[in-house]
Amino acid sequence: MNNKLMIVATVVATGSAAAVAAGSSSVLLPGYYETRTSSPGSPAGEAVRDCVTASEARERTVERWLAESTNIPNCAFTKRSIGGGRFAFAGSCNNGGMKSSFIQTGTYSPTSLSMNMKMTMNAGGKPISLDLVTTSRRIAAACPAGAR
Repeated sequence: MNNKLMIVATVVATGSAAAVAAGSSSVLLPGYYETRTSSPGSPAGEAVRDCVTASEARERTVERWLAESTNIPNCAFTKRSIGGGRFAFAGSCNNGGMKSSFIQTGTYSPTSLSMNMKMTMNAGGKPISLDLVTTSRRIAAACPAGAR
């Protein structure tokens, strides 16, 4: 997965999709970002750092990044909302026989994103629940030498 997409929305992991809501847009600011994902069993979580260049930042608003990075087929939605610094998705997916249902809510700004996700998957007839918290924030306006 492209880390730049993960910076803006790790909601890709659920196989969800979203549509850009009408309203104001948030321009993603270029810089060096850290994205941390954790779960109740792993509170320290995992961190990824990545650089968003000025040209990448100019290409898309945060809302568009959210919509594009979560455009995965085989999902049906009961809720899709992106706008005004908030997003919410709910629905279910069937990817190759792996069925899942999910609820995701979060907030975003030009330099940060916070997301809570609750997902239930059915793997071989056994339900598996997963709770994830993802935060992404710009840690520097400029990227260190050699960072991508």
